Amino acid sequence: MTTLLSLDADLSKSIEDFRQHIRAYQSLLKQQGTWLLLATLGCWSVAHGAFQWAAYAIVLLVFVDRMKARTGDERSFKKIAEAIAQQIHASDLADDTKKARLWDLKEVQETELGAKVATRRNLLFFVCWLFFGFSFMASVPFFRP
Repeated sequence: MTTLLSLDADLSKSIEDFRQHIRAYQSLLKQQGTWLLLATLGCWSVAHGAFQWAAYAIVLLVFVDRMKARTGDERSFKKIAEAIAQQIHASDLADDTKKARLWDLKEVQETELGAKVATRRNLLFFVCWLFFGFSFMASVPFFRP
């Protein structure tokens, strides 16, 4: 009985850790968005076109590398959720307890990863990347009027 309670507690902890991982990632996106905005404004100060393009390329490489280095778990959120669901299905818990843990996992996915929630929580990040993209396009002679 204690083993099953311990297993249930471990699964609940895995689900809560998953929720915290998602929130930490979203917080990281906000922080990186702010730094991206500042780096983009710094690219504007480069006067010569070729060097400005190089500055934009460096900013892009740096921010992609920083995001990869800081996320910790390399798996996608979908793969993490699938792994937790597999642990739940493979456990020796009662069916009602399995259903409860699966419901908890589904609730995390809906409240933390839904399109509306993700867009609302990461709006600053998206706007900063759009600003970066438009700024880069404005520096390319082809797009200038």
